[in-house]
Amino acid sequence: MANRLKRVLPDIISEEQSAFVPGRIITDNVLAAYECLHFMRTNRSKANAHCAMKLDMSKAYDRVEWNYLEAIKLKLHFCRTWVNKVMKCVTSVSFSILINGERLQDFKPTRGIRQGDPISPYLFLICAEGLSSALKGEGGIQGIQVAQTAPKINHLLFADDSLLFFKAAACNARAVQESLSKYCEASGQQVNLAKSSIFFSKGCRQTIRNEIKSITHVENESLNEKYLGLPMEVGRATNGDFQYIKDRVWNKVQGWIEQSLSAGGKEILIKVVAQAIPTYTMECFRLPKGLCDHINSLLRKFWWGSERGKRKTSWVA
Repeated sequence: MANRLKRVLPDIISEEQSAFVPGRIITDNVLAAYECLHFMRTNRSKANAHCAMKLDMSKAYDRVEWNYLEAIKLKLHFCRTWVNKVMKCVTSVSFSILINGERLQDFKPTRGIRQGDPISPYLFLICAEGLSSALKGEGGIQGIQVAQTAPKINHLLFADDSLLFFKAAACNARAVQESLSKYCEASGQQVNLAKSSIFFSKGCRQTIRNEIKSITHVENESLNEKYLGLPMEVGRATNGDFQYIKDRVWNKVQGWIEQSLSAGGKEILIKVVAQAIPTYTMECFRLPKGLCDHINSLLRKFWWGSERGKRKTSWVA
């Protein structure tokens, strides 16, 4: 059933969603978000100010209402027979609790999607399509446009990771809040306001910022340093922006040095683990030469090993 559903996802899931859909990759959202945030950081126009809001959903998979899941599948024109089969898989789950080694009576939940089930990610995408439709509805939100030939973007989704863009105005903030309220009320989702954040372009007036924060109830006026695991701001001094790669490689190597490993074991760890760490970042950014040299230096020290605390000679450059 999961394999059959996967084939039709590109036709029914909006292009703003890049998770689990064949033909779409996570870096699509990363690059689009990076360009939008870069435009906001460099745009000082007060008349064309924008804001970005990153939403954090509480227990996204566990809060999905079954009635909503069934209704939105029918809205997407799935036939009743298929919907009934899927809902039978979803609603047949039961749980029991062990207390002091004794198993209590089984009970059945009334909502939620089981994580780890092959079809669950696809069902969650169908649920998230309700949020995407609400944000793009009639009289929708004015998104951000980084160039005249570029499309307007008002949201980017990666499963339950949501990033919204809209023009900094009270009317847009109310439209966003209304869309979120409708989606949460129907689907059972809940926005964690304490972990959500908002970011304004430099030209946005302070009075407008305060008004938008009051409407959306999001007080944290900063975006996280990373979005989907990659930095959202890369300046001219790039070594500091990619310091986390160096730290991750060093943490791995430091743990391996203390172990007694053969040459074959070291080779496997270097090729499969250490050299794979920067790969995801390198899909979007060009790493500085100094960082690459430093990582190679760490791996050389591990490969050639040490004797009585002293580094051995690296026989090959």
